[in-house]
This record gives sequence, structure tokens and C-alpha cells, in this order.
Amino acid sequence: MHRRITLPVLAVVVLAATACDSGLSPLSTSASTSQPAATSTTLPESASTTGPPSTSTSAAATSTTATPPPATTTTTVAPVPPPDSPEGYAFAVFTAWVAGDLGPVAALVDPAAAAALAVRPYAASDLWEPPSCGAAAGSTYCQWAGATDMLVIRVGNELASQGGAAVREVRFDPLP
Repeated sequence: MHRRITLPVLAVVVLAATACDSGLSPLSTSASTSQPAATSTTLPESASTTGPPSTSTSAAATSTTATPPPATTTTTVAPVPPPDSPEGYAFAVFTAWVAGDLGPVAALVDPAAAAALAVRPYAASDLWEPPSCGAAAGSTYCQWAGATDMLVIRVGNELASQGGAAVREVRFDPLP
């Protein structure tokens, strides 16, 4: 009879004991692991040395647990539909500027006008009064008086009637 000393079994026992000592479950892992191939040697029961011991090699088992990535959500801001009047354009842009989000009204504003609003963020200390609006030379001008400045939004009347980027100019004029 031959006595078998099997190293893979011994390796599994050692790994399980190590996992238990470190507080991990020996049955699960959270990352992939790779173990070297294990070798078992069969020794004859008698002490005679009639030949070399037989050797076999097997790969150690590995276990992996894949964790799916967290779910992501995408928020889409709906654009503001074109207002019915040039004054409506001015009010929509002023309201978006006060809220700090020009994204929904981006299609209503010329890029240069949007840049003028982005340079000067809204501040509650400006104390903007209700606007006055008037038409001249194919445009409607709406003016908001603040603590130190006058905000002027110019809307192109023809572009407003077509539903395009009708806010053509935004400026902050110092109060006299």
C-alpha cells in the first residue's frame, strides 16, 4: 500500500484557515485570485528506494465574483418652447438667468448674448425691479433696473415671430 500526501488538499486547508483568521469567508472572494499549480507526490510505504517517486500536477481552483457597475441616470433638460412674443423671450431668458441655468433657453439666445449673461451671474443683492419693455427699429428692448446696473435684453421681433434665437443682445449698463 502507498500512503498519499496530497498537497492540494493541504493547500486548501491552509488557505481556508488563513481566510478565517483574516475575517474573510473561505467560500467567497470579491476579486479574482490565481494560485500556482499544486503538485502531489506519492511515496512508497516502505523505505526502499527502488525508483523516483511518481509526481502529478493539477491547477488550483480559482473563484471570482463580479460586481456589476452602479446604475447611472441621465437627466435631460427639456428646452423651453419659443415664447409667443418678444417680451416672452426676454422674460424666459431673465428667469433662466436668475435660476442659474441657461440650458433650457439656449435655443432662444444668440451665443454672444448668452456669453454676456454667463460673465455676470445673478445675485439676490442686485434687487432687480420689474422690467419695462418697448419696441424700436425692429427690436423689443426689456430693461430691468437693479441696485447698481440696468440689464437690457434686446429681442429681434422678426426672429421672435419665426421661433428662432431671437435674443440678440444682453448688456449691463451702469446706473447714472
